[in-house]
Amino acid sequence: MHRIDQLSCEEVREMAKELHAFNKELLTEKERETRFEFAWSGNLGHWHLNFTTGRVLFNPLKVQVLGYTMDELPEKVHYTFFTD
Repeated sequence: MHRIDQLSCEEVREMAKELHAFNKELLTEKERETRFEFAWSGNLGHWHLNFTTGRVLFNPLKVQVLGYTMDELPEKVHYTFFTD
C-alpha cells in the first residue's frame, strides 16, 4: 500500500471510488440485517454521530421509524435536525 501523499490525484480518486462502493455495500448489508432483526428486537435503526462535524449518518429505517421520509431530509443531516 502506498502512502497517501505519494499517490497521484487520479489514484486518490480511484481509491475514493472504491472505498465509496465498499462502504455502500456494507451499509446495504447492514440494512438487510437491521430489517431482519427489527421485528424481533424492537430496534429503531442505526445512526452514528460524527462529533467533529455534528453530521448524522443513519439508515433509512431510522428515518422511517421517526416518521420522516428520505425526501424530507436535507442532504447533510446535522444532529439538531432531530433535536430541534
